[in-house]
Amino acid sequence: MLPKAHLVFSKLKINLLKIENTLACTLGFQQHPPLDFNIAQVQNKSFPEPKTLTKLSLKELFDTSILWAAPKGRKTLEKRQMNRYGFKDQVWKMLMPRTDLTVCNTCGYTHHKKTLCGNCYAKVKEETTKLQDKIVAALGLNPVDKEVVVLYKGEKENASDEFYKTHKVIEVEAERPPWFSKNLLQKTTQKPSDSTDVKPTELG
Repeated sequence: MLPKAHLVFSKLKINLLKIENTLACTLGFQQHPPLDFNIAQVQNKSFPEPKTLTKLSLKELFDTSILWAAPKGRKTLEKRQMNRYGFKDQVWKMLMPRTDLTVCNTCGYTHHKKTLCGNCYAKVKEETTKLQDKIVAALGLNPVDKEVVVLYKGEKENASDEFYKTHKVIEVEAERPPWFSKNLLQKTTQKPSDSTDVKPTELG
């Protein structure tokens, strides 16, 4: 209710200023701005003759052309703040509290709804970067004909000999973080199905 009332008072103030300006011009305290401009040319020999137009070069044409409509300079901080928050005496954009925030169930940090938690994403990104550096240091840039698997400390004892034959194992001398699940490195967690049913397509 407060922003609407503030907007009404702002519009009322603008209208009162317009009325005051009109009354000042009517009573003679202020001159009216010129409504139009009439340009007259007097034939006089003292005036210099107009110069003939010369053909502009390509650079001069593009420097003065409307094709370059990009802003020439950066907006000032005052202008940017006015575009964001408005002008207090005319249109004031009130700061509204956010209602689309939620708490992460894993780490307890606050983030926007329908988005990933920034703290959890940063931890996963840091761990993934370490694994990528480890893989590059072990394999380099040479192509590998086997699937690359990263095993943390204490996981290589559970791997069989067949697993080592079909996979390229990269060992990490650190324990797996509790939040870094093995499913993140698997291609799929679903077993192949023996069903022959065909799923319908283009239902939307």
